[in-house]
Amino acid sequence: MKLTLCELNKQNLQNVNKCDGVFMVESKLVLQAENDVIRYTIVNIPPYQKRYAFDEIDYSTYLTNPDKTIFFAYMDDRLAGQIILLKYWNQYAYIEDIAVDVHFRRCGVGQALMDQAIA
Repeated sequence: MKLTLCELNKQNLQNVNKCDGVFMVESKLVLQAENDVIRYTIVNIPPYQKRYAFDEIDYSTYLTNPDKTIFFAYMDDRLAGQIILLKYWNQYAYIEDIAVDVHFRRCGVGQALMDQAIA
């Protein structure tokens, strides 16, 4: 499969938040603090599916804002992932959201999106 990345434009604006970002939760992190030391334990729990709701944002405003952008990943022309980036107050990039479609996980999509964000 061929992976390509593309920045947000008028033609792909409709692809924002179209990835199926469902994932399985199988454990939880339990934190403990004692004598200024933080420890954690990973506890297995009954598995369940989770999906975060998307914010209702007019992403067309990103088309003309140099401090905001979105990159999409496509595998053989199918939407495989997205990363939403903002230029933060400290001049660093802020990843507002990253999603890899459930059908394209473990194919390097997330890494490619992170590499693009760094670039």
